[in-house]
Order: sequence, then structure tokens, then C-alpha cells
Amino acid sequence: MIDLVLYATNRAALVAWGETNPPGRPLIESIDDGEGGTRKVARAGLEWAPWAGSGRFMTAAGEYDQDGNEITPPTFAPGYVIKMRIHSEFFDWDRLDTEPADPDDVKEWERSKVAQYVRNNGTPGTMGGIPYYEVDGVRLFRRNDVEAFLNSNNLPSHTFL
Repeated sequence: MIDLVLYATNRAALVAWGETNPPGRPLIESIDDGEGGTRKVARAGLEWAPWAGSGRFMTAAGEYDQDGNEITPPTFAPGYVIKMRIHSEFFDWDRLDTEPADPDDVKEWERSKVAQYVRNNGTPGTMGGIPYYEVDGVRLFRRNDVEAFLNSNNLPSHTFL
């Protein structure tokens, strides 16, 4: 199993990206809906959830008084963020059988074909101090880098339920 953190300007952009990326094995496929049409679904072995239930990524916590009344609202990065979990059938295809350069700091692109595709074809950058690689408007963050940012800023993380 591997978890990836993906960002796009909005949900529709992320879905559109998933329909064509990575080339040869897109994350989203169209299947027959049984009523003469099709519907879009994640491939077997992929799950994703909007970050923190909303797709919004908190960059600064709000301030509240002792009664819980908001003094300053939290701030959020623009765009839409998901946590994507690769497991079972898709992980069997996605997994790279390579030894990581540093066993104590395994990078997602050392384990995942999807992450490796984004890194190899993407442009590096940073958002709020978190490094990423971007391909076709979608950014891939290392889960460890995101968690480090959240921990250092005392912000809540995302969990799958």
C-alpha cells in the first residue's frame, strides 16, 4: 500500500487528469452503467478522499477564545487536495521492485509507477514550503513532506476512516 497526496486547482481538474494519467494506465476508467451509458470510476485498488473531508488544505489554524468563539478563521491553500491510497490490484501493477536509495527515507517515486511518472515528467516546485512535482496542472507531494509541514505548524492531518 502507498499513499499519495495530489493537488489541483479544483476537483474537475483532478478528475480530468486522472482520466488520462499516467499514460497507458489512467487512474480513472469509464465503465458501462447498465443503462446504455457509462460512468467514471477509480480503478480497482485505488481509493481517494478529499483532504480532511473537504478537499481544503489548512495552512494556518484559526484562533478561538476560551468559549470556543472564533477570533481569527483558519486559512486554506487555494485548490483541491486528495489523499490517494494505492492498494491490492492496482498496487500489484504500480509497485516498483527496486531498493530505495535511503531505506530510512523511502520516496514515493522509489515505490510507485504513478509517482515516478509524475516526478520524471513533472516540474519541481514548492507550495507553502512543501516540495512537489507537477504534471499537467496536478501536483504530487510526498506524504512525509506534507506531514512534516502539518506537524511543524500544529495543523490537523488527514486520515482514512
